[in-house]
Amino acid sequence: RVGEVTAELATFFTSTYKRVFGFEAPPIHDAVAVAAVVEPEILKTRPMRVEIECRGELTRGETVCDLRGVWGKPPNTEVGLELDREVFFAILYRSLGKLVA
Repeated sequence: RVGEVTAELATFFTSTYKRVFGFEAPPIHDAVAVAAVVEPEILKTRPMRVEIECRGELTRGETVCDLRGVWGKPPNTEVGLELDREVFFAILYRSLGKLVA
């Protein structure tokens, strides 16, 4: 049943993201974060300054990453930049298989 629900959610999010944002596939940030904890080598990261724009001067409520260090502030987190998609999906499918077994 877990696999079925996951497939239904993926189908819903895929169609919604395509309709609303024009993306071919929805982002699955949470699953990537968990997979990177399990196998850190699947995600290449870089230290970076990240802040949330709360005043609405530029993006209101969005997460903003200082990719080039123009703010002059020290990094406060690691930002994922590259993902080994093949390994990620193997982890995801393996994990879902364990839940339904």
